[in-house]
Amino acid sequence: MYPLIEVMRTMVEKSADHPASHFLLRLILANDPAPPPWAVWNWARRDIRFQDEWPQVVSSLPRLIDAPVGDCNDLAVATAVLLRDARLPVRWALGYDDAGKPRHIWTQVYWAGRWMHVDPSPGAEPPGGDAPTMVANATVSEWQPIYI
Repeated sequence: MYPLIEVMRTMVEKSADHPASHFLLRLILANDPAPPPWAVWNWARRDIRFQDEWPQVVSSLPRLIDAPVGDCNDLAVATAVLLRDARLPVRWALGYDDAGKPRHIWTQVYWAGRWMHVDPSPGAEPPGGDAPTMVANATVSEWQPIYI
């Protein structure tokens, strides 16, 4: 398994019971009439500045709130925490390039009887689409679900 996934799982667990996570979800839902997957996606697209990080550092949601800059790993952690806090089943999708190298990770939520992509990365489509996410510098040729 991709080693970064374990770090991301740890960040989800650290963030899940943090008061800032609960407060942020209530604030997002109070200010956006959209259903939770879209409201969380809107928040992340609007309030988190996307920037590739090297060396790779994964932020907990409280840290991302304090310093709202991150890459797909940080966005996947944040959206997973918030959607889980909304009592929705979530998992991650890890996308691979043609050479089998991991290129992108995003959150999926079980909504309206199916798994739906929720990827606030630049270039990704809004929630609701069935196609794997395609974003700049991360062309995905295949993907697999990763249960959190």
